[in-house]
Amino acid sequence: MNRIAAALGVEPELLVRGDSAPAPRLIARLGEHGAEALPAPRDAILPTELAGRDGAPLLALAIDSSAGEYRAGDQLWLREVEPAEFARLINRDVLAPRSGGRFAFGRLIDREGSRIALLPPGPGQRQIVIDGPAWLAVAEMLVRRL
Repeated sequence: MNRIAAALGVEPELLVRGDSAPAPRLIARLGEHGAEALPAPRDAILPTELAGRDGAPLLALAIDSSAGEYRAGDQLWLREVEPAEFARLINRDVLAPRSGGRFAFGRLIDREGSRIALLPPGPGQRQIVIDGPAWLAVAEMLVRRL
């Protein structure tokens, strides 16, 4: 399998994943100016601890610049959540879609109707208010290199 994967230019794990669930995607990175969309989403290798849990789509966020408890080089795995479940995400770190293909990342500190408020990680950041995001992705696993 390793030789086949090398010939195709992919990771061996990509050859054995099923087609039934959507592939986890790396869609954004957290830089010194906040969450930024990647030019194009990329497939991400799923940590085995997250596999097979409730079928909700998984996303990954690459941390480029240290912010709050996150360090440069970290990767954060998130699970997509529908609007009906937003209330249970209060005080959790989430990634939220914004208009124009942009994202916001931070601690969900308030929810009123369809509006949410996020507090970005790091000192001196201002609250971000988003009206009616289609989904949120809640942080489930931090992957940090040693």
